[in-house]
Amino acid sequence: MKKNKWKTAFSISLAAFALLGIFTIYQTSRVNDYKDHIENSYDRAFYEMVDYVNNIDMLLVKSMVTSTTEKTANFLEEVWRNAALAQTNLSELPVSNEVTEKLSKFFVQVGDYAYVMSVKSAGGEKLTEEQVETLKNMNKYASELNKSLSIVWEDINEGNLTWTSIREAGDEVEDISVGGIIKTFTDYPSLIYDGPFSDHIPETEAKGLTGENITKEEAENKVKDFYSDSKIKSIEYIQATENSKVNVYSFRVSFNDSDNDAYIDITQKGGHVFWALQNRDIGVCKLSVDEAIKKGSEFLEKKGFKNMKDSYYTNESGIATINYVYYENDIKYYPDMIKVKVALDNGEIVGMETKGYIYSHIDREKPKAEVSLADARSLINSDFEVKSTGLAVIPTEFSTEVLVYEFIGKMGDKDMLVYINAQTGKEEDVLIILDTDKGILAQ
Repeated sequence: MKKNKWKTAFSISLAAFALLGIFTIYQTSRVNDYKDHIENSYDRAFYEMVDYVNNIDMLLVKSMVTSTTEKTANFLEEVWRNAALAQTNLSELPVSNEVTEKLSKFFVQVGDYAYVMSVKSAGGEKLTEEQVETLKNMNKYASELNKSLSIVWEDINEGNLTWTSIREAGDEVEDISVGGIIKTFTDYPSLIYDGPFSDHIPETEAKGLTGENITKEEAENKVKDFYSDSKIKSIEYIQATENSKVNVYSFRVSFNDSDNDAYIDITQKGGHVFWALQNRDIGVCKLSVDEAIKKGSEFLEKKGFKNMKDSYYTNESGIATINYVYYENDIKYYPDMIKVKVALDNGEIVGMETKGYIYSHIDREKPKAEVSLADARSLINSDFEVKSTGLAVIPTEFSTEVLVYEFIGKMGDKDMLVYINAQTGKEEDVLIILDTDKGILAQ
C-alpha cells in the first residue's frame, strides 16, 4: 500500500515537473514572440519614417523646379502631409531624447513652412527668392537626413545594431550611424511657421477588362496556357474573390522540375492573367538588364500584348522588374502599364502584373495637341536643360487622362521629367529620375 502511495506521489511530482517545464517553455516562447513583435513594430515604424523623409526630399526639389504656382502648392501640401506622417512614426521609436528632439523639430518646421508656402502658392502668389532659398536649405537637411537614416537602416538589417541597444543607450549615444542623425542637425536653424491637407484619389472601373465570364475550370486552363501544361505538376484552386472591381480565381501551381510553387490570379471576366509570381532562389546572374528587357518584350508579344515599350526598371536580388507601357502613334500611354519580373540567371519570367493595363487599356482615338512643342518648352523653368521630348498620355489624380509633352532633362545634378499639358499648356507633373544600384526609377 505504501509502495503504491509512493508511486502515486512520484507520478504526481513527475507530472507537475513536466507541466512546469512545459509552462516555462511556453512562457519563454511567449516572451520571445513578444520581443520579436516589438522589434518588428520598431522596424516598421522606422522603415515608414525613412520612406516619408525620402518623399520630403523629392517633393521639395519638385516644388522648386515647377514653374506654376498650382503645382508648387500641390507639392508643398504633400511635403506637409509626409512630414506629419514621419513625425507620427518617430513617436513610436525607442530613440534618445536628443534624436527625437532634433528630428521632431525638423519635421514640424519643414511641415509648417511647406503648408504656409502652399497656401500662398494656391492663391497664385509666386515664391520669393528668399522663400526658395529656405526650401533649398530644408532640402539640404532632408537629403542629409535621408543618407543618415539609410545608414542606420543598413546597420539594423545587417545585425550591427538593434533596437534594444538603441533603447538602452538612451541619451548616451555611442553608435556612429545613430550619431550621424544628431550631427546632421547640429547647425539646423530655428524657424517658426504655422501649419492641414488631405487628398483623395477615386477608384476607377476596370475599363480594359474585356470578354465573357468564365468558370473556375476554364480559368485553370488559362493557368495551363500561361505556364505551359507540360511543365505543371499540379494546380490547386485556392479561392475566388467577389464584389471587387476585378474579381479573380486564385491558384497555386507546382512544377515538375522545381520545388518552388507559383501563385496566379485569373480574372473571372475574360480570363486574363491579373497577377502571377513564382518564388524561387536565383542563381548566378548571367543576363544583363538589357537582355532581360528583351526577354520581357518577347514574352508580352507572345502572350498577346502588342506595342508594349519598356519604361523604368528595378534590379534587385537577381530579378529585373520592368515596367512596360502601351505605345501607339508615337505616343506613350503610361496608364496602360504591365510589370514583368525576369530572373537574371536564366531569363525565366517569374512574375507579371497587368493591373494598370486591365484598369486603363481601351481603344482610343489619337489625341491631338493644341499647344505647339515650342510653346510648351517656353513654359518650363529656364534652368531646366531639356535633352529629349515626346508625346505621352499620363493619368491624373482624378482617374482621367491627359495628353502631355514629356520633357526629359536635368536640373543641376538631378535627372528629371517635366510634363506639360499638350491641350492647355498647364504643367501637369514633375518627376525625378533616380539611377540607383537597384535600377532606374521615376519618383
